[in-house]
Amino acid sequence: MIRALEFHDSRLMTISEAIGRTEIVLRGYVHQWERHRDVWKGTGWIQQVRIRVLDSIPQTAEPEGPVGLSDGAIDTSDGRLNNGVELPFEASGPCTISIQTTQGDIITVTGREVFVIAEGEPTFVEALPEDMRSKEAVEADPRGKSSSWRCARAGRSTARRYPIWLINYVFALYVLAAIIGLPVYYWWKDRSRRK
Repeated sequence: MIRALEFHDSRLMTISEAIGRTEIVLRGYVHQWERHRDVWKGTGWIQQVRIRVLDSIPQTAEPEGPVGLSDGAIDTSDGRLNNGVELPFEASGPCTISIQTTQGDIITVTGREVFVIAEGEPTFVEALPEDMRSKEAVEADPRGKSSSWRCARAGRSTARRYPIWLINYVFALYVLAAIIGLPVYYWWKDRSRRK
């Protein structure tokens, strides 16, 4: 089973600061993917999620009261996680948490270590379509159709996703056609002039 927090559709409940530590509590929208035989089935849940940043420096004022989130990201030394993070999650080294509220405010916290954990019992919300399957679920089942982490339902592309091998194959055909086709075209054009 794979579980991941989606910042979009989550709600920021509280931000609390102590000496060298910041805690962000979300009413999180959580994706859950389970494999039944050869099919991955996804569901959406609401669950409390706590983000703990150690040696933290909050860079923005906290908003008042619970507020909806439209986006978020976690930057670590291993890279950037856009709008979603697998649960549980932890990373050491320099890190930055950025979340954007539905009112346009951006909350940023930097620190040295980050932990993201789900707490309490989740509440079922909905079944998820196949194209929202997380990158981790795809890597666990490489025969799957989806190839990217698409957490945000509002920003999700409805375009059909083609497997990378097909894209590479079509590109190779175009290159081959150009390599063979251009000399043949110029040879034929030169031959036509001589007649």
